[in-house]
Amino acid sequence: MYLLQPSLHCSLSPLPTHKWVRLQPKQFTKRSPWAFRHFVLGAIAIFIYVGVEVGIPGTLNFYLSDTGANGGGLDPATAVKIGGFVAGTYWFLMLVGRFSAGFIADKVSSKTMMIATSSLGIVLILLAMVLGKSTTMAMPVFTGSSFQFVTVPVAALFASALRSLHLSNVVKHL
Repeated sequence: MYLLQPSLHCSLSPLPTHKWVRLQPKQFTKRSPWAFRHFVLGAIAIFIYVGVEVGIPGTLNFYLSDTGANGGGLDPATAVKIGGFVAGTYWFLMLVGRFSAGFIADKVSSKTMMIATSSLGIVLILLAMVLGKSTTMAMPVFTGSSFQFVTVPVAALFASALRSLHLSNVVKHL
């Protein structure tokens, strides 16, 4: 019954009738959402954000799962499992970043948040470049039933941490 209420409400509500005008291709009216710069920039930002949010954990998973010379250098017996767990933890930390940015955004200006996250991102990227994949670190990951520590290259952690931290704040302020 609850699913039918919106359709009943719309069918019983009087709607104004409009005179439809045929527009030329690429012509926008003043009421078109595409006429507003913030709508266009927001649409572009959402496409970039979703692409990055899906692309980074996928790439991170493939990198950590690869047991060859170009991969993360993990144990071949557990590399695929660890790669999936780290990617899942990445998405969980994206959620945590969004929630925490929401609480912080009320108290700190957008400019300050952008400067802080960009500066931290630069430091993490530089550390990832300098340390490389030979330096490893224990990271807590959710394995489906509990949290366990797994050893992964620091470069993979810092690069993905930067992206999740920075992008959650960029999209929050568009």
